[in-house]
Amino acid sequence: MPNPETATKIAPEISGFPELAKDGYWDGRPSRGTPSEAKAARASAYVDDELQRELVAVRRANAYALFPEVEVDAVGGHATVEGVRQINFAQNDYLGLSTHRHVVGAMKAAIDRYGSSRCSSPLAGGYTPLHRELELLLARTLEQEAVVLFASGYQANVGLLSALADPDTTVVSDLFNHASIIDGIRLGGAELRPFKHNSVDHLAQILKSRPSRRLLVVVEGVYSADGDRAPIQEIVATSHKYGALCIVDEAHSLGVLGPHGRGAVADADALADVDILTGTLSKSLASVGGFIATTSAMADLIRHRARPLIFSASLPAAQAAAASEALKISLEGLHLRTRLWSNKGLVAQRFRAAGLDTLTSTTPIIPVLVGDKFRTFQAASELRRRGVLVCPAVPPMVQNHLSRLRLHVTAAHSSDDVLAATAEIIDVLG
Repeated sequence: MPNPETATKIAPEISGFPELAKDGYWDGRPSRGTPSEAKAARASAYVDDELQRELVAVRRANAYALFPEVEVDAVGGHATVEGVRQINFAQNDYLGLSTHRHVVGAMKAAIDRYGSSRCSSPLAGGYTPLHRELELLLARTLEQEAVVLFASGYQANVGLLSALADPDTTVVSDLFNHASIIDGIRLGGAELRPFKHNSVDHLAQILKSRPSRRLLVVVEGVYSADGDRAPIQEIVATSHKYGALCIVDEAHSLGVLGPHGRGAVADADALADVDILTGTLSKSLASVGGFIATTSAMADLIRHRARPLIFSASLPAAQAAAASEALKISLEGLHLRTRLWSNKGLVAQRFRAAGLDTLTSTTPIIPVLVGDKFRTFQAASELRRRGVLVCPAVPPMVQNHLSRLRLHVTAAHSSDDVLAATAEIIDVLG
């Protein structure tokens, strides 16, 4: 810390940190220094020149639309970006519970009791009664013997697959699976064999060609790229026919699909058949974190083999408390799902009538195909200026010719929100 007697006091509007300037703990140096020539040269050897050129072009066109600085509105479904109030279709808060007073209240109470973090891995001292409560609640909801919590949904998939998918294993993965699934397979060293999206025939063909290998099949209940669903029953039956374990990621389906919002697997009446379920707490459950739900024996293996669990700090207790409260609300939240699906239907109907391509979406994830990453950035930036916040999905999320705007419809949106936002999107893309 700089010496308060020698530190230079600078104006708050210059420093951006008025509390530091006020207290004198600022040495007057700018927070963003110009790197030395040697440092810049070392960095340039690792920089993707094509990416830099693209970013320069997008920023010069005032079209860069990633990493918006968002002020969340107390009214669900809205936010403020750069002083402009937005109808927010860029968050996965499907049931609108992130600002629910009971969810927020549970989180505040947990902070008062357990602090901001346990500053420890779950193995050593980061596991609390609130973690145990959430694990039990998820296990009952998903009709599984045990649940293991992770600090993020990404960690859950990477931890599971790196623990199971060793070099003697072939993992047959849907072509549209999330990056966390692919990264976990790579970390474990398994053979990765992608199958054509939702093609049960291609899945069977690959499994049949690997009779002497340990086999895992991984799909998602709802795919975040196109907003379509996996044929769960057919996938499970085919997996088991060839001796493969079946894993389903419920990230975008828990809270959205199935009886009481229990997910895509429950909707397919396959909770007793799917071997392992994974998911996140950061979407319908209005928190952050991830989980794996499975048998007790498999859970023990994961707890002692999953490196992202062992070598990472625990999910904060306050996040577990928020997720538990959100899950309880979700299980009784028929009115929320009714509103969610009504909003989804209205958005889809408006886009179809305007001739926009929403690909194969059948869920509250609704893509609108643009077909070029630069035009996608331009459209997203123009919509933000008009007060509609959407996610531009561009490479590496999708191929360039499949670049699209992606909307996450929620129960927090009103009909007026939907009508106003879709009118602007149709005008920009029409």
